Amino acid sequence: MADLENIDERGIKRIVAGLERRVRRNQEQRMKHADAPARFMDSELEVHEILQKLLALAGESELYAQLRAHAAVPLLLGLLHHENLDIACTAVDLLQELTDADVVVDLEEV
Repeated sequence: MADLENIDERGIKRIVAGLERRVRRNQEQRMKHADAPARFMDSELEVHEILQKLLALAGESELYAQLRAHAAVPLLLGLLHHENLDIACTAVDLLQELTDADVVVDLEEV
């Protein structure tokens, strides 16, 4: 994840758009193969990987506004209801990082 060190607004936009596409694909795969979880597991791993990237970025408080601007928060809120608990828990962790009281206060002071 060394490429995340120098990420800019364009990179954030790309990651959020990728997450949105993969979430949509995962939902389609889950509906299409509801009786065969192995057939949609790859799409779930892709969603989880992107969430992990975003979690790594959560420590960069200057990127929060960009995450909000690119609709990451509503997307994450939707993942709270995901059937895969790993995905739902990672979304919770990410939202918790993004709404940490200390970080929010720091951002308001800027």
